[in-house]
Amino acid sequence: MAVTLSVRRLLILLLALVAAGCSGGPGPALREARRDLERAEHLLEKNRFKEARRVVSAVRSRHPRDWQVASSAFVFWLQAGRLDEASRVGREMVAQRDRLVEPHPLSHGEWSRIVTRVATAVMEDGDEAGSAELMELALQLDSSNPDAANGVAWLLAEQGRDLDRALTLAKRAVRLRPDAGYIVDTLGWVYFRQKRYEEAERWLIRAVRLSPGSAELRRHLAEAHLARGNLPSAYVEARKAVLLDPSEREGRALRARIQKLYNPPGPL
Repeated sequence: MAVTLSVRRLLILLLALVAAGCSGGPGPALREARRDLERAEHLLEKNRFKEARRVVSAVRSRHPRDWQVASSAFVFWLQAGRLDEASRVGREMVAQRDRLVEPHPLSHGEWSRIVTRVATAVMEDGDEAGSAELMELALQLDSSNPDAANGVAWLLAEQGRDLDRALTLAKRAVRLRPDAGYIVDTLGWVYFRQKRYEEAERWLIRAVRLSPGSAELRRHLAEAHLARGNLPSAYVEARKAVLLDPSEREGRALRARIQKLYNPPGPL
């Protein structure tokens, strides 16, 4: 299947990635790379992946000390839907961060935000252990990075370990970004993992109010309602989760489990 992406949009996304805490505009190397990224884009549109990969790699090789160019390669593969390539390039960029000092050096906080995005791509590519390692690095670089604190808290909660630390980090993330539904959801989910269902329900209700279109958040709220014995609300939230994302297996399984306990006649 052909991949279509806009180099202009790519550059906008790159600047959004690095400008969320990274000073300065695009340097000369990034402006020069635009032509090569356009060429790689056209190759992808023709399904000539290997050639596109060589072009993007050559861009990196010509500017081995430029973090904007390294980031552009990472974002390019994200937008192309190639998580494997994005994860590979992102890991290389993180490993080489000490020598990526052009067009100007980045602070620890700026690197923390970039590492967090790479960790997210690695997780999406299916490497939970690698993502956890990167999230810990991002948190080490900047303990006030809400996404890094949230990411570590979430991974700990999912693994069911060190839940006290997960709670501390989740609370920190909510304090730093109280209006982000996915961050509030993590705090609620940590409470759920601790079997503190009343607190979990309270925070998960808030998360859904902040992000009502998230199937995952509604599924978490349904789990909390179910644990609290609130079957009608659990039923409603589970149905909404499946309607929002029919492909999510966890949501369908949860709805089926709840329907065995509570299945009123007629549409809601």
